[in-house]
Amino acid sequence: MTITGTGAQTLIQAAVDARMRGRVMALYGMIFRAGPAVGALVMGLGSEYLGLRLPLAMRISSGWKITSTRCKAPSPARNSTKPRNSTSHSICGS
Repeated sequence: MTITGTGAQTLIQAAVDARMRGRVMALYGMIFRAGPAVGALVMGLGSEYLGLRLPLAMRISSGWKITSTRCKAPSPARNSTKPRNSTSHSICGS
């Protein structure tokens, strides 16, 4: 967790303009600190009123949907001489 967090912060700081770096890092910190707490609150409220199975199934299916739409396998390039866009980034590591 510490190694990946340090690496992510390093990449963000290197990629962001110096004038916006503080704002971007503040947003990054807020999302990674508050995200799990808000998620737990939403799951707890949903479980209170709907039982545990439905909110858990909804969360799992939304995670699969997000992952499947963001991490599609690239189509094989056939004799492509077009250079790859060096600015494209993916959450899937490719």
